[in-house]
Amino acid sequence: MNLELLNQFGQPFPEDFDIELPQVCHATVAAFNRRGYVLAVGSNDGRVFIWDIMTRTIAKVISAHGSIVTALSWSRNGKLLATSSTDCYVCIWDVITSECIIQWHFTSAVLFVQFAPRDDTILLIRRIKESSLLVRYARTKDKTGTRSWFVVIVILPNMVICF
Repeated sequence: MNLELLNQFGQPFPEDFDIELPQVCHATVAAFNRRGYVLAVGSNDGRVFIWDIMTRTIAKVISAHGSIVTALSWSRNGKLLATSSTDCYVCIWDVITSECIIQWHFTSAVLFVQFAPRDDTILLIRRIKESSLLVRYARTKDKTGTRSWFVVIVILPNMVICF
């Protein structure tokens, strides 16, 4: 075999790092947005760092949870970010405003959260020692103009599920 063809770059890792997380935390999970220009990184202290890949800078830091971030999922349009944590919360964030637009609290830690590939109103949630959930949420408005959330939860039997 020709070793030059197998090892085209000469080394298996970059020589220099462009960006590093602050030393007070460690990355636990990461997810690119659909287009690959933005990277969300969850940390062990509950923060989520939003990195702009093009400028190689941290664009935003969201204080998302009180404990380790276990999963991140971008919505199809890239405007929303779902996060889960060992603090038993799942949050959906408006990335532009850094505002948690909806959150759920569960009785056990949440290992996994993911938006459905074609519908930003559907989430798959996997909890420790409990059934998985398929959650559909919608924003409603009553006669007084007050907005509230309407949530439908489907309990799935314990099985391996992914979108």
